[in-house]
Amino acid sequence: HPPLYYAAAAVWLRATGTAEARWDHLLLSLRLFDVLLLVPLPLLAAATVRTLLGDRPEARPAALVAAAGVLFVPMSAHILSAVTNDALVTLSGAVITWLVARVLTGDLRWRTAIGLGLALGVGLLTKVMAVFAVPMVVLAYLLAGPAGRPVLADIRRAWWPRAARVLVAGLVAFALG
Repeated sequence: HPPLYYAAAAVWLRATGTAEARWDHLLLSLRLFDVLLLVPLPLLAAATVRTLLGDRPEARPAALVAAAGVLFVPMSAHILSAVTNDALVTLSGAVITWLVARVLTGDLRWRTAIGLGLALGVGLLTKVMAVFAVPMVVLAYLLAGPAGRPVLADIRRAWWPRAARVLVAGLVAFALG
């Protein structure tokens, strides 16, 4: 496995003073570290839904359902609260999903592309499974359109800015990951 999760867990153990603790205290500390990595997941799910639905009246209830839905995925709380690098790759995947939703709704800013690259890089430094998010990022930039315009509208005229952002996200991701 790539080393980021293990390095972050080592920093956590040093910061909490549990690096030299008994094994059961050490294990509890690492499990709490994983739980902390999962705390943002409901917020990211809600933010993703709000981003995709915009100002529609059903956006708020759908966001609440998405936030709660994260907690009802079978076995996820059990597996992700164990000591596993899945917690960090899940968090990076949630950030990637939220940023992809922003791109799909027309956010073509450079900082969004850099954020996608950083989130992808964190995922790639955590687990190789994050490579499956790369096509999702490329497709998001291909299908992105300003609000109120059809998907793939004026793609011929605007292909270079989109390609440049995909390249920036890819370069940042692969430089980091």
